[in-house]
Parts: sequence; structure tokens; C-alpha cells
Amino acid sequence: MPPQTLFTVIIFNLMILFLPVAAFLLFKWPRVWHLLLALYLGLLVGLTDLRTDDPQLPALLLITFGLFLGFAQPTAAWRWALVLGLWIPFLGLIARAAGVTNAQFSDVLFSLVALVPALIGAYAGVLVRRFTSRAGDQS
Repeated sequence: MPPQTLFTVIIFNLMILFLPVAAFLLFKWPRVWHLLLALYLGLLVGLTDLRTDDPQLPALLLITFGLFLGFAQPTAAWRWALVLGLWIPFLGLIARAAGVTNAQFSDVLFSLVALVPALIGAYAGVLVRRFTSRAGDQS
């Protein structure tokens, strides 16, 4: 089995295993649902980034997921951006170490730029939340 296929199978099964673990954690601590959702979505964005050469789709996903998480919990917007955006360089390092990709280490470090769209999305969600709460106060 080629390393790329094996890596994809492992990450996919990790995402499947995450679901019952998340269900158990939500049963025990219902307040961690934002964190669990951010971890899962970040893993999904990281996997998407590994499977495509075009940075537009992962950037769009980071902005979108960041917007919803920033809207849902605006006091921790920077944390959601970190949890979402750090999966791209993290999975890039793992893929490089596993021999799946031949990207240079500098390319993996450059992928930290993924934090920018995640921050933009998270703080856009905060702004939308503030505007909707002000609009609700005026009516």
C-alpha cells in the first residue's frame, strides 16, 4: 500500500474514532462542545489541505468555520483560530515525517499563514455577534 493511501486511511479512521470519543466527552462535560467541534473541523481542514494543491478551499473553510465558532463563543475567538489553523502545519509535519509528501520544512512553516484566514473568520464572527446583539437591543 502506498504511503499516501495508508496516511489517508489512518487520518480517516482517526476522524471516525473521534466521534464516539467526542460523544463520551460531551456526555461527561457538555460545555466542551465548542472545543470538540473546533478540533474536528480543524482536522477536516488539515486533511483537505493535504489533498489539494490549491490553498483557496482550505482558506475558505478556515474563514467559514472560524466565523461560526467566533459567533458562537466570541470571548475565545483567538483560541478557535488557533485550534482551526494549527492543524494545517501539524498534519503537514506528520505527512512530511511519514514520507507522504516531499515538502520542505520551510513550506510546512509557511503553512502557519493558515492562522490568518482563521483569525479573520473568527473575528468576523465576533463582529457579526456584536452587530446582531445591538440590533436586538434596538428593537
